[in-house]
Amino acid sequence: MSVPAGSVLGMANGQVTTGLAELAPGPELAAALDGIDLSTVSNGEIIAVLQARSRQRAHNDARFLAVVAEVGRRDPCARLDEVGQLGEPTRYGADETRLALAWTRRAAEAEHDFAENPDGTAVITADGLPPDEAAAACERIDRLARAAKRAGHPGKLDQIRADVFLGLLNGRFDNLDRDQIITHLLHSDTDTDGAAAPTGVEVRVELATLLDLNDHPGEIPGWGPLHAHLTRQLVARQRRAEWRFAITNHTGHLICGGITRHRPAGIQGGADGGVVELHIPATLLAKLAANPPPGWAAVISDLARQYAAWPETKQHLDQRPGRRLPTVGLRRHTQIRDRTCRGPGCRLSTTKTEYDYTHDYRYGGPTIQINGGNVCNHDHDLKTKGGWRLEQPEPGTFTWHTPLGQTHTTQGEPVITPLPEPDDDLPPF
Repeated sequence: MSVPAGSVLGMANGQVTTGLAELAPGPELAAALDGIDLSTVSNGEIIAVLQARSRQRAHNDARFLAVVAEVGRRDPCARLDEVGQLGEPTRYGADETRLALAWTRRAAEAEHDFAENPDGTAVITADGLPPDEAAAACERIDRLARAAKRAGHPGKLDQIRADVFLGLLNGRFDNLDRDQIITHLLHSDTDTDGAAAPTGVEVRVELATLLDLNDHPGEIPGWGPLHAHLTRQLVARQRRAEWRFAITNHTGHLICGGITRHRPAGIQGGADGGVVELHIPATLLAKLAANPPPGWAAVISDLARQYAAWPETKQHLDQRPGRRLPTVGLRRHTQIRDRTCRGPGCRLSTTKTEYDYTHDYRYGGPTIQINGGNVCNHDHDLKTKGGWRLEQPEPGTFTWHTPLGQTHTTQGEPVITPLPEPDDDLPPF
């Protein structure tokens, strides 16, 4: 329903935005928001109200989590009239929250874990499953995990269940019967006869990390950072993946990228598919080219050769502006440049997006770097069906204009983000 631009809290149109933006989260902002009649808020003001509500909600959520964490650290042996606090969460602290808020045990445990310390793991969920089939799947996972535990697996039962669940999903247990799956769980560090190759994934990593020059985390796009040792293990079994490289300047931004068909010694061929993207500053590449690490000479030489040829290679990217679809080189270059879908806030890897024309091809838009980018299906529809407008003032910079008057600019993040160095002057406590 469309209504005339009216007043909110008795203020003239436009003043509400300024007033809400100046209020910090707390009682004053909460009172101001409670006094707003949304049916009188204009299209130009509604976003300011949404943003203010979000700030207040984050404020309230933070206070809620502080109480959750405090409940988990209360001493169960203290008297009810005492303030009994412990230095770390109690084993059954989450059960107090579960009972008080009528939550499930797993929900309470997850909330307590989040309140205490995010652990960097991932969560997989599925909705809309038939209850009978979901129950059967869980029962199968539980039986396999308990059988492995009885056979001598040293892990906790929940950890074994997680290993079974992932093995069944990622293809590692394909073609294995029950006994072979249990054997694989007991000896996961060795190959099991008949085990299928797990599905390869996209992983991004500094070459220096693979060479043990640092322990910077890798990244699985869309999922987040991955510990250095896990990144090395993942890369080591992805010989058959497409290996890309991104050479950067001193600020970590892309100079050039491409693919290499060379592999270092020791890389195995286990995983099926995937992408390995190597990140390397130009200065480090020059040093390594002069003295290649053992087993890496072919890879380093190929990267150095392609880096030297980049000025000529770059010119070829825009040489076919009338082509209906981008060349492989242009497509790959924009994927490495954009990093993720260029829709506002979207974290989908560019390898899973569409190549989108900023100025539509059917209306004369050329197939060149400054007119192309990577967006997911949803964000493509924002432009073609949702009334959003998109501009690309320079290659890789995208400005979105929404129907409610918002303007948002996105740009691919640096390939290598500088990390803070450890502070040796920290106090010893």
